[in-house]
Amino acid sequence: MKKLFQKTIWRFDSLLLNISSVFLFIATLLSVINALGRFVGLGGFPWSDEGCVILLIFMVFLTQPFLEGHENQLCIGILENAIKTDKGRRILQIVRGILIIVILGFLAYECWPVVARAFKYNYLTSVLRIPRFILYACIFVSFVLMVINWIITVIFGNKEDKAAPEAKEEQA
Repeated sequence: MKKLFQKTIWRFDSLLLNISSVFLFIATLLSVINALGRFVGLGGFPWSDEGCVILLIFMVFLTQPFLEGHENQLCIGILENAIKTDKGRRILQIVRGILIIVILGFLAYECWPVVARAFKYNYLTSVLRIPRFILYACIFVSFVLMVINWIITVIFGNKEDKAAPEAKEEQA
């Protein structure tokens, strides 16, 4: 059961990371084409700035579950490095996980009404006319996936495993 949860989350987080990579490539390409168009005198695309911002929003929030679930977030590990025993580190991991679950749960709870309001009133972006609830829903889903990652970590304690579950099985 533990391996099934870990594999499923690992694969889904990896899928989101790959999608984010594609968004980064498209945003970079769009920015370069727009800059060259302005430099050459073609005027560029007035919608490209908003498109890049939207792609970057998706990119940032789709990568967060992967980073959080695989201990790749930027953090200062002074307290973790000071604890020498595995049991102490596991207790710290549980306390940290519970704290993060509460914070992310609160953020998801507060984010949902924003998503619902944007959907109800059909708020659109100014140039591309993309429904804003899609952007807000991406943020909400990111929070929920990070909570799921941390719940699995608190229950099973998989944060020490830096490699993918598939890689660990292949080594065994």
